[in-house]
Amino acid sequence: MGESRQLQGYQRGRASIFCLLSIFLFATPLDGARAQASFMDIPVDPASGAYLVMEEVNVRAQPKTKSKKTARLKKGERIIAVGSVERGGWIAAEKDGKPLGFVYAQVLMPLIDGTLNEDIQGRAEAGKVTCEYSIRFEGKNPVDGELFDTAEYEITYQCREGNREISFIAPMFITEAPYQLSRKNPIYQIGIDVLEIEDGPDDIFSTVLMYHPGKNSVVFDSVSIKKFAKTPDLTTKDADDVPQALAAAVEIAIDSWKPDVWKVLLEKQP
Repeated sequence: MGESRQLQGYQRGRASIFCLLSIFLFATPLDGARAQASFMDIPVDPASGAYLVMEEVNVRAQPKTKSKKTARLKKGERIIAVGSVERGGWIAAEKDGKPLGFVYAQVLMPLIDGTLNEDIQGRAEAGKVTCEYSIRFEGKNPVDGELFDTAEYEITYQCREGNREISFIAPMFITEAPYQLSRKNPIYQIGIDVLEIEDGPDDIFSTVLMYHPGKNSVVFDSVSIKKFAKTPDLTTKDADDVPQALAAAVEIAIDSWKPDVWKVLLEKQP
């Protein structure tokens, strides 16, 4: 069911999911667009999104290491990409709404914003179970020892199996920095935790999914307690943005849970 590391509980051990991160990344525009534009009189490919500066770096007037220095960025600063130059690997950047210059892409990390302006409502089915769900944005948590956050959510489920109702709440998160590095397709991890699924308070049933913005898709990855899960009928769903990715993750996850999950949740109903 995948070989990525498992989360060992809600808000525990999340720093470890970033141990593979390095400063090796991303000269290719995230949206895959190819039409060129102009930035500071230099032809660039379209690109967008926020980037995190991973080490101090000079900003250049042209995408060349020996061109004029226009600024210097410190580790932890954020810039906005407005274009890219694949040859040599440069990002055309702005900051505070003003053109900044060209930054070497290998010292930048692409970020996504997991903020939701409104709740996500949806419906999902898994065998004999039908669920109405709502995803509410709860805020962001910094990752220990890192410069980026996870976006946190609360999922409210209202499910029905025949004439039986099953209601529960589950924490959810998405990493705002890539979980696995790839020049062309940064990947962001989504986790859904069903709490106290067994007898102990630490027995958390986590479902892990991966959001691929470059492929506009969410893919089922793995679970923390394998006896409760199966390979879902649909392992991949389309997602054009973060809200769609979160909804897709909920729907894929439900389809991956075995009937035993619903049996346990039913037994825990008040």
